[in-house]
Amino acid sequence: MSIWQSNDLTVIPSHLIKRYNYLRLQKTLRAHGNTRYLTSYGRFEFLNDIKKSRTIREVWAHMLLTVNGVSAEKASAIIAEYPTPKSLRDAFMHADTVEAEDRALQEEENASSPGKKKKKSVVREARYMLQDIGQQSTRSVGKALSSKIYEVFMQRENFEG
Repeated sequence: MSIWQSNDLTVIPSHLIKRYNYLRLQKTLRAHGNTRYLTSYGRFEFLNDIKKSRTIREVWAHMLLTVNGVSAEKASAIIAEYPTPKSLRDAFMHADTVEAEDRALQEEENASSPGKKKKKSVVREARYMLQDIGQQSTRSVGKALSSKIYEVFMQRENFEG
């Protein structure tokens, strides 16, 4: 604390500090001399409060980025298609239902005609639902990563309390 005893402290008025302008304001103030401009502790807390500064989209992107293999580009492509974690989970659940119904129908058809060649399903497995997302860019999500994201989002213990 003794390093500040001989220095004047200049506090930026709190009403001038906004999250969107703070860095630009500091840069402008530093360009006009050697004076150090500080903020009040309350404004410092406001500027650094993660809960207030993050949007749902940012939190969702961060969640996706924690999955090994998901790049910012891939996360962005997934978010464009599924804007919330719930929308992705609901889509996986719907795809699971469609896949199960198709499998049951195929088994029924195969049982009713035992000598015929078995038809291959035209319904994509739910776990591979994301594999074509991001094809407009240089890299798409792909089968392996789609399967990994499916496993993360469809684990029962993640959603049941």
